[in-house]
Amino acid sequence: MIGALCGRALPGRRLNTITADDIRGWLGALPDAHPLTVKDHRKNANTFLDRAVREGWIPRNPCDAVLPPKIIEDDVHVISAQAAFEFFKANR
Repeated sequence: MIGALCGRALPGRRLNTITADDIRGWLGALPDAHPLTVKDHRKNANTFLDRAVREGWIPRNPCDAVLPPKIIEDDVHVISAQAAFEFFKANR
């Protein structure tokens, strides 16, 4: 994940030069940019960059300025017991 950020999205960039705008651009360009995926990638990058701050590799975490996407909860869809039985039967 952080390799994707530093290796493919920002090749040749040093960790201490990554900005919040770089993080936003990377998250916005994800091929599967569903809000849950973006939130997960941001969380992972944030965890790594927090560690980099604690280790003294970078002075501050650029993810702090990047808000996670808002997740809109959808209604839960429930299937009938018969439909569940048929589904599991077909997918043994």
